[in-house]
Amino acid sequence: MNPRNLQRAARAVAAVGLAAALAAGCADEPDDAPATDEAVRLDVDPTRVMLHDEGETPGEILTFLDHSEDASGTGKVRVGRGFDQEVRPGADADPAPPSGLPDGLVDHERLELDWSSGPADTADPGEQADEREVTYRGAAGGDVAEGFELTARTTTSGELIEVALAAPEEADDTDRLAAEDALLTWLSLPVVFPDQPVGVGARWSVDSRVAGEESLLQTTTYTLVSHDGDDVELDVDVEQRPALGALQIGRAPAGGGSEAGEIGDVEELEEESLEVQSSRTTASGRLSLNLAAPLPTAGEVRYTTRVVYGGEEELAVVQDAETRLAFGPDAE
Repeated sequence: MNPRNLQRAARAVAAVGLAAALAAGCADEPDDAPATDEAVRLDVDPTRVMLHDEGETPGEILTFLDHSEDASGTGKVRVGRGFDQEVRPGADADPAPPSGLPDGLVDHERLELDWSSGPADTADPGEQADEREVTYRGAAGGDVAEGFELTARTTTSGELIEVALAAPEEADDTDRLAAEDALLTWLSLPVVFPDQPVGVGARWSVDSRVAGEESLLQTTTYTLVSHDGDDVELDVDVEQRPALGALQIGRAPAGGGSEAGEIGDVEELEEESLEVQSSRTTASGRLSLNLAAPLPTAGEVRYTTRVVYGGEEELAVVQDAETRLAFGPDAE
């Protein structure tokens, strides 16, 4: 067992499975479009939106407007992911997360995206009439995901209903894993508006499961800073927490060695169930949106989550996971 990146293990498993599925077949494409594998649909857990403060009155119901007619455009996204893990004496395990990880521990990928949006096909009985479908295509100039297509069906308030991903036929496993990780990280910050009217100062939260992470839950809190026509500015706060209450440490191979587990190669932790002692997130961010486009036009969000695990021994495993997202000119 190699627990080097336990916070991202579920993401890696999901990406490997998705990469294998993406290689299964090909879909028909227009003559002028790169050939892609058949799109694979990803499971989407429902989100919960709670309005905590309606802000100034009278307010307005905020919805994305790119579904009213076929629209298209371009956008930039920079995705950063970092992870650090240490074994410390329990007394030295500070539950407070750092303000951020050193840049050397954070990997960055830039996405150049072309997008098109319009009304979703809601011909099936029981489907909502206010759904939109947005297709993002990886364009040249980005670090990853060139030629990949991600199609998202959402409500006009932004809640994800269905996601499908198609990879270029020629993409190898490394390309697929890198693209999928970047795209899933970006999808893990859902901008969803409440159904009620809101004014400046309004505050609402969105509860979701982190895309690709079976064991990580997230609450994203938005505060409406300004609303002028189609332009919206939001302050963003994020809180993450493990869905599971314990971390299992496997047995070290006979004879020890580096395979004994990168959690410090500490014998005392072998075959032990480490319970979550604390989980805290530090976050900061602001996003600029135009309701006629699916991507933020500018802004950055950064959050670091520290989870401390402890067991019967007087030692603790401290994991720090960081996500950085930037959009538009801030993604350069």
